[in-house]
Amino acid sequence: MARRRKSGSSLATASIILLCVLLAAAFLMMVIFSRKEPVDSTNCLMAQAPPKIISVYIDVSDPINIQQRSKIIRKIRTLVKNELPVHGKINIYLSARSEDLERNFSECNPGSARDLTFFGRMRTNPFIENLKFKKFEKSLLEQLSDKNLGGAQRMSPLLENIDLIVAKDFPETSIVLKNPRQYQIVLISDLLQNSEKVSFFKKIPTVEKIFQSIPLNYAGTFEIHELANIKYENFQTDRVRKVWFELIRDAGGILTKKEVW
Repeated sequence: MARRRKSGSSLATASIILLCVLLAAAFLMMVIFSRKEPVDSTNCLMAQAPPKIISVYIDVSDPINIQQRSKIIRKIRTLVKNELPVHGKINIYLSARSEDLERNFSECNPGSARDLTFFGRMRTNPFIENLKFKKFEKSLLEQLSDKNLGGAQRMSPLLENIDLIVAKDFPETSIVLKNPRQYQIVLISDLLQNSEKVSFFKKIPTVEKIFQSIPLNYAGTFEIHELANIKYENFQTDRVRKVWFELIRDAGGILTKKEVW
């Protein structure tokens, strides 16, 4: 009888120890999976590079109409929702001249409550996370006001600006080649390159001639959203589109989408 009592007591003790171990392991997992890495003032990770970089270049050399602006806003929302991971960076450029080319917006996605893990929801206030995301999205979409999207510039150095964006935003080619879909350019433009080096309003040069003037080198992904321009619709030809597709390919890029708005 005493031996049975001792056996039962040992079993209870072992069960308590096992329960304590399981609780400790669960707590440790909660800490690990809900732990937040330090970020800077723009929500970007301080200890490592962003998991993805998207640079959106909106050509404002000519005014953008209401319908096109609506599509641009919808596109930016879709990029953030479906393609930009938490702490991924999005850059917005609104410029017609290379000398003015600066980021109008450059922040990382802070994430929202839907991005929290089960343990993260236990440790972090989902309401606060949603507020952070709404602030980020509001600041981003404010860049797409009618004032910012209206313009009338004689010059439109699209290729020069893309070359500058690649240099500003992306690491060296050898790094991009390891994971090209981690780096993305979205061009929203009428595609009518016009600068002292290369102009599509004259005889369109061959890709080889263009590379002699502007040696593009970009191995990431590339989207083109062509803005229909009534003023210059006679110049928006299939030849122009073909040259763009060849330029992206020969620069080392991957064309993932092309649309006309």
